Amino acid sequence: MRLPFFLLVVIGLSVIYASENSEHDRLIQDMKTRSIVLQFQEQFKRAIFTGDLLKVLPFISPQNGNTNIDASKLMQELKDLAPRSRDWHFVNGNLNEISFLAYFCKPSSPTIKLQNDNYKTSTFVLEHDAATLLETGNWTLKSMTDLETIDYNAFIQLFG
Repeated sequence: MRLPFFLLVVIGLSVIYASENSEHDRLIQDMKTRSIVLQFQEQFKRAIFTGDLLKVLPFISPQNGNTNIDASKLMQELKDLAPRSRDWHFVNGNLNEISFLAYFCKPSSPTIKLQNDNYKTSTFVLEHDAATLLETGNWTLKSMTDLETIDYNAFIQLFG
């Protein structure tokens, strides 16, 4: 009689432990992707603020076909805006690609959302050289959607 009860307890505990572990792993991955994206955005922003195209180009990975990335146009559109992001995740579990929703606003307005400001938003996909570590690897912009200008109300609906 004790053996079946003991087996049920062991099975129950193993299921609980397995679900806690998967949640823990997901949180660790979220923290890694967030850290990588924030580091990339900070370095990319500094390169754009210099106004030097040669400093921006290393952040964009060469791809075949149309990636919707025009470095000089991107510099023009983003030069006075501060980057922010959300919804970071590895693409289909691939640890070499991260997708995130980027938005750009005036540096004074990320926390004080001004109603007359326009914001720009785009989905970015970063990739990295598989031969280097995730956290220190050379992350580059693989592709992005067209920059979309949105008003305050649309911004609030998207980002709260």
